Amino acid sequence: FGYKFTDYKLLREALTHSSCSTSSRIGQTCVRSYERMEFLGDALLDYSVVPMLYNQLPSAHEGILAGSKTLIIENKSLAQESIRMRLYELIYAKDSVLSQLKHLKAAVDDAVDMKRLSQHVQISGSCAHLYQYYAPWTMAEESYVLADVDGKIKTGISSTITKLLADVLESLVGAVFVDCGRDYTVIDKVISKVLRLDKRIGDIRDIYETLSKRGID
Repeated sequence: FGYKFTDYKLLREALTHSSCSTSSRIGQTCVRSYERMEFLGDALLDYSVVPMLYNQLPSAHEGILAGSKTLIIENKSLAQESIRMRLYELIYAKDSVLSQLKHLKAAVDDAVDMKRLSQHVQISGSCAHLYQYYAPWTMAEESYVLADVDGKIKTGISSTITKLLADVLESLVGAVFVDCGRDYTVIDKVISKVLRLDKRIGDIRDIYETLSKRGID
C-alpha cells in the first residue's frame, strides 16, 4: 500500500489478534495484539477523512458530510478494503478465528477464479452469496469481496470477523503512524491510498452535485 516499515515489530503487532498475543515474555519477545494500534488508527482515519470531506464538498450540509464519512469509514467499508488488500492472509490468529479467516480466504479465492462469469450478479455453487461487491464509486474496479460482509449465516463469515477485518486495517494505519515518526503528511498519503479517497470523495461529490441540480438536497 505504498509504505515500507522500518520496525517490523510494529507491523507484527498491527496484524496480531488477541488469540495470539502474549502478556508474558517468550525469550526476549512480548507479543501484543493490535488493539492499541486499532485505537490509534481509528482516530487517524477521522483526522484524515473529515477535513478532506469538508474541503472537497464545500456546499454540502452536515448531514451529507456525516453520511459520506460513514460510507467511507464504517466497519463494512473498512472490511471491504481489508479484503481487497488480502489482509486476512497476514493476520496472526488461532482457533475459531483462524478457521474463519481460512474460510474467507477460500471463498474469496473461489470468487476470484469465477470472476468472469458475471460482474454484478450473485455467484452460485461453492461461493454462494459471494460476488463482486461494489459501492457506487467502485463499480468499474476489479475487487472481489463479500456481498454481505456483515455476516449472513450462509457465508460462514461472522460479524466478529467483519469487525476484525476493519480493526486490522485501522491498526495498520496506527502502526504506520508510529513507524513514520508520527508524520501526519505520511499518514494522510497512506490513508488516501488505502481507502482510495480521491476517487471515493470525487464520486460522492459528483452524485451530490447531480442531486442538487435536481433540487434534491
